Amino acid sequence: MLVGLCDILGCTPTGRRAPVNTRTAAGEPLCSTCYRAPPARCDRCKEINTINSRKDGETICRRYYRSPRRACGQCGHIKRIAVRARDGQPDLCGACHWSRVVDCTRCARKAPGFGVRQGAALCLHCSAADKVDALLTAPDGRVAPALAGLRGR
Repeated sequence: MLVGLCDILGCTPTGRRAPVNTRTAAGEPLCSTCYRAPPARCDRCKEINTINSRKDGETICRRYYRSPRRACGQCGHIKRIAVRARDGQPDLCGACHWSRVVDCTRCARKAPGFGVRQGAALCLHCSAADKVDALLTAPDGRVAPALAGLRGR
């Protein structure tokens, strides 16, 4: 039996209690941290490597594997998912995974935020707009007419 719980025996190398990923030839349990898949020939590079995917009958090593793009459960954009959905939490893209959701005090959107400025939470969109304004604004406080189109608000 390959799948079971280490709650009974624990992972043999680490002794931790975790789900069993596989067992050794002697039948000792291994968790996903300790298990190493045997190397195999990658169908793309034709080298013997650790295999990341065997989907659709193709064996792909980690150098050539790219996770599929799908909708992020927080921002809704189609991106590569950094954290898969589980325990009631949605799939998250890399930006949403690393950014906390804030109620923006400027645009009133509930969106991923980038820190807090002067005690007010700002979303990534408003923070980026501030940075663009700082780059385009001259010392006299005006934006040159030739650069005004770059603001895109």
